[in-house]
Amino acid sequence: MNQNNYDFSINTRQSKVAILLLIYKFYKAIVRGILPIIAIFIFGSKDNKAIYIYIAIGVISLIVFIMSILSYYRFYFRLENGELYIEKGVFKKTKLNIPFERIQTVNFEQNILLQIFNKYKVEVDTAGSAKKEFSFDALDKDIAEELREYILSRKSQSIQEEQYTLEEEEEVEVKQIYRLSIKNLLKVGITENHLKAGGWLLAVIAYFFSLSNDFGFKIEDEIEKNVGGINYNIINIIYSIGFVILLFVVISVIRTSLKYFDLKFERIISGFKIHSGLLNRKEYTAPDNKIQKVAWGDNPLRRIFGIFIIFFKQARSIESDNNKSINVPIIGKENIQDVLAYLYGKELDEKSYDFGLSKHFFFREVIYFVLIPSIIGILVSIYLENYLFIIPCVLYFLYFTIIRWVQWKKSGYSINDKFLRRKKGIYGNYHEIIPWYKTQSVEVTQSLYQRRYKLANFVLHTAAGSTIIPYISLGQAQKLRDYALYIAETDRREWM
Repeated sequence: MNQNNYDFSINTRQSKVAILLLIYKFYKAIVRGILPIIAIFIFGSKDNKAIYIYIAIGVISLIVFIMSILSYYRFYFRLENGELYIEKGVFKKTKLNIPFERIQTVNFEQNILLQIFNKYKVEVDTAGSAKKEFSFDALDKDIAEELREYILSRKSQSIQEEQYTLEEEEEVEVKQIYRLSIKNLLKVGITENHLKAGGWLLAVIAYFFSLSNDFGFKIEDEIEKNVGGINYNIINIIYSIGFVILLFVVISVIRTSLKYFDLKFERIISGFKIHSGLLNRKEYTAPDNKIQKVAWGDNPLRRIFGIFIIFFKQARSIESDNNKSINVPIIGKENIQDVLAYLYGKELDEKSYDFGLSKHFFFREVIYFVLIPSIIGILVSIYLENYLFIIPCVLYFLYFTIIRWVQWKKSGYSINDKFLRRKKGIYGNYHEIIPWYKTQSVEVTQSLYQRRYKLANFVLHTAAGSTIIPYISLGQAQKLRDYALYIAETDRREWM
């Protein structure tokens, strides 16, 4: 390993670029709360009261600038006795001690400002501990990389001498599993869930409509003036729908391009490394021991292009509600098999036994969520003598009965001595694989309906969340529970 060029035992400040980011954070926190009030005064005032708002903005700007400077100069960090020490606070001084053994990963992020100045935002992930994650706003690139190397190498030595250290890792060439080309990046964007983009766009439009109404400016009146005379024939409606769909696709492609631009998915000796992003460049590390389960899925559009999204579901901190899942778009099943082989090795070759869900899973879904609503709709139609409404009720019944049948047929699980695998889906397919030794706790639950047929739900809890296998026999659920607990108690491998 290269000798350290920086002495982390002394108190160290962040890069001065952090001042700009602190100004932005303070402004964001303050303005978000008072912006509507300021806007109403500015646009709604009929006298000279608005001058006081401008004065208030100036005062707030001065306070934010002073607070940012003080926050920067009151922030220090150092490394000492196997711990990361942090001191911060302007009016209230806070000291944090984070032992190296609690640090899981040290990830980098660069927004456009940090890219310009060649600085890194450094995220220290302490998942699995009682502490939340911590981040440095801006560090010099060399210092950030040396800081990560120092912490993770000392962590490896302190936890287990036979673990790989970064020195050993440097001797092994990093293997590139996959790099997303521009062509494939566009494919990923085209096959995204465009309803998300549509929902995001509609939320933004609704917000501005609401804000304009607060200011007394009626956008809907202006729209009525300009488009009220348009003849809404079938051709114009088709064109409008086509334009909206195209707009949603364009938004999806833009969002995906910004997120996954120049994505590089690499294998290092102790895990995986992912680099991606255009305006906000991120570098994530997913250590093998932190990955609790691996999942992958597709949708009808992605199947056309052979695209899958693979999810590395990682351990979460006790206080954190964030889903510590890293998502990577991948072309081709062979890359998924490579990932699983890197992670689990020859254990994948062991024979598995496949099981489906009870037919009562299908029956209950149809009865409660399809048949009963359809009957109510038909009865209401007859009562109101609106017999045409019976047609959509029948169509609803047929469509969702087929959907529930497909869901039941696609759902199932497989087991062997090493893994639990779960599969499900309706339009797409979703697969999940969990090593038994990652078990944190297990449950066997029953509803009143399930008790009648001696069925149960098996729930496996890991540090990355829960996996539910519904509507299996009670005896099978109890056997799975007993085996999972046995492995959790006897397997000596570290779960994280």
